[in-house]
Amino acid sequence: MTSFLGLKIFACIALVLMACFSERAHHLFEEGKFNHSILLYIHVISVGSWTGIQGWVVFVAGIVMYFNFPCHVFSLLGIVMYFNLPRHVFGEIQSKLWPLFFGIGGALSTLALLTNGAVMKLRSEKTTSEELMHVSGLIVSLACSLLNFVVLEPQATHYWYQRFLYEKERGFGNEIGPLTNREELNTPKYKQLTHNFAKVHGISSLSTVSSYIGSLVYLWYLTSHLIST
Repeated sequence: MTSFLGLKIFACIALVLMACFSERAHHLFEEGKFNHSILLYIHVISVGSWTGIQGWVVFVAGIVMYFNFPCHVFSLLGIVMYFNLPRHVFGEIQSKLWPLFFGIGGALSTLALLTNGAVMKLRSEKTTSEELMHVSGLIVSLACSLLNFVVLEPQATHYWYQRFLYEKERGFGNEIGPLTNREELNTPKYKQLTHNFAKVHGISSLSTVSSYIGSLVYLWYLTSHLIST
């Protein structure tokens, strides 16, 4: 797996180098537009990557909820792990994946905002209000990603671990898939822990969807901007 990842990284680097030394790149150098083109390239990669990642998570999550899987199984990978790993092992992995997801979202959204000036230079100057409208979707996406990364995800993980500790004290945790014998867990404390987790997770899910909508709105403005150049 590691060697395959290295091969993919090498292929990407090789493609970038080939593009840099192509005849088109030489023309851009001569015209003084190479740096601008690089910024545009980084911008498109950032927006496209983050929108694609969110699309995968959000649409698969819709399928998950349609088939009534547990709310914390929020991706295809989550479904596979949920039905093949012990309950608490699954939770440990999820608690590491989600911060990574939201962190990547914040980084890519920030990178897109920083390189947005290259897009604005493609046509005549816009007013401040027009520029703000143009990047509003990116700002929403960044805000939602940071909200998840800094506030909601740590809270969800905290409640998740509290539930796990409560289950472990009563001999649960090694089951694969959903719990079948809930009689010993049918207590007010466990119900409150479950309610706390579900509430934070629901807000986090809504924030994730809002971030995706923000990215789609920005793509619409970006497309309109490029067509009008």
